Amino acid sequence: MSMSTESHIVLIDMDSTLFDFEAPINRALANCGIALADPTSHFYIAERYQDQAVIELIHSTQNDQGFFRDLSPIPGAIKSWNELRELGYHPRICSKPLRANPYCVEEKLAAIDYYFGPEAADTAYIGRDKESEKGIALIDDRPGLTDGTYWKRIIYTQPWNQHENGLRINSWEDQSLQRILADCAKRYEQLFSH
Repeated sequence: MSMSTESHIVLIDMDSTLFDFEAPINRALANCGIALADPTSHFYIAERYQDQAVIELIHSTQNDQGFFRDLSPIPGAIKSWNELRELGYHPRICSKPLRANPYCVEEKLAAIDYYFGPEAADTAYIGRDKESEKGIALIDDRPGLTDGTYWKRIIYTQPWNQHENGLRINSWEDQSLQRILADCAKRYEQLFSH
């Protein structure tokens, strides 16, 4: 991969950044008459509840066959993905697998292929070590992340990361994304072009 390509890779998390991870869980809870917990209280949805039966329902739902395959994209994600490509960036999905779900990797790739195309599925990284993946930025909702070896972290705003400081976009329609990525690309070129 050439330096010019590397300096335009934008890594993007999948769960709760490109795809709505919580919607099917919230539907399952609502169908059982369970009030939704405050999403600002914890990153992990199961950690927002005390009742063991509710926690088991959450785990059962997210570990079901079809869970990842049937996730829906977050509004604006596909449009923004295509706009990034038109601007010369190389968006690449960078996602950690849910170990307890045996279908996770296969289904994540199927969902990526369906919504973002086969090239996106072919280049996706689904593994435990996002930190060493090359790119100018990682757009991610997970709190507590720091910059990786190569990339700058960009927070994708969700209720559970509102307290975090750093580069941030509030939605896929956020007009500051292009400016932030241009700055990240300059930084990457200065640090890694030698």
